[in-house]
Amino acid sequence: MSDRVITASLLALLLWGVAPAAAAEVVLKDPTRPLRAPAGAPTPADPAGPRPRLDSVLFGADRRVAVIDGRRMTEGESHGAVEVVSIQPDRVVVRQAGVGRLVLQLTNADMHKELR
Repeated sequence: MSDRVITASLLALLLWGVAPAAAAEVVLKDPTRPLRAPAGAPTPADPAGPRPRLDSVLFGADRRVAVIDGRRMTEGESHGAVEVVSIQPDRVVVRQAGVGRLVLQLTNADMHKELR
């Protein structure tokens, strides 16, 4: 074999072995990642953290339950910096440390259920 063929073969083998390692170092961006921070995410100017999210309300004559950030809470109950002040069929009043009183509204009327 000629020196050129041997050199080309060795170069091809070398590149073939190095290419995957070089490709592994390339950081690809996730195309499904949101361009901006999600709603309610804390910002440097927001030391109190994210605003609580009202997921649903169960409202009845003898029981009132709000689901806030995925956690079941009743009037007077606290979790972290959030305390539930009152629960109504379509909204919940909370007190958040560092922020004060907030009114959380349901965004979808189908999410609240009347208990019997």
